[in-house]
Amino acid sequence: MGHQYTLPLCYWHHQGVPPEGLTRKQAEDMVGPSLISKKRFNEVFGGEMELLEYVNKFLDVIEDSIV
Repeated sequence: MGHQYTLPLCYWHHQGVPPEGLTRKQAEDMVGPSLISKKRFNEVFGGEMELLEYVNKFLDVIEDSIV
């Protein structure tokens, strides 16, 4: 869909690689599921379009505060 539809996810949420020093279970308990479990990820965080809408609103707020 292009760069306008990019979601900023950390390595854990995108690739399922836990932060250094954490197991997968610990990472999921602390910050929720990764996209490796897409159904669970969507249940917790919402679908891709919902997240994109949230990101765009956030970016609008930041842009308004800069300009």
